[in-house]
Amino acid sequence: MDTVTSYKLTLLFIFTIVIPSTLLSILSLVGITGERWCEPEILRLQGCLGDHDTAEASLRQSLAQAKEQGARLWELRTATSLAELWREQGRRAAARELLAPIYDSFPEKGSAADVVAARDLLNVL
Repeated sequence: MDTVTSYKLTLLFIFTIVIPSTLLSILSLVGITGERWCEPEILRLQGCLGDHDTAEASLRQSLAQAKEQGARLWELRTATSLAELWREQGRRAAARELLAPIYDSFPEKGSAADVVAARDLLNVL
């Protein structure tokens, strides 16, 4: 086995086994400790790294948690991830409808990475 193949197999193992199980462990700790401030981001990562069958459910749950917490940056980040998923599925109108009002609610449209990512996605929707 050459080095490139070995590297690719290692990454595949990390992204399909290690990270998802770590995220589940972290979610369990969130439940135990009650420290829920990071829960939307954990759910978003779970959605982004999961399969297409479970991605949307995790992203919707993340979005609901972010809204409930009033965590606007988590909400923007999750909406961008969900809109990207929908764009890949050919659901451009729904993606724009979800992302545009959240993006527009940010008064500063500066160079913050999450704001730029949302703007860039909206430009292609």
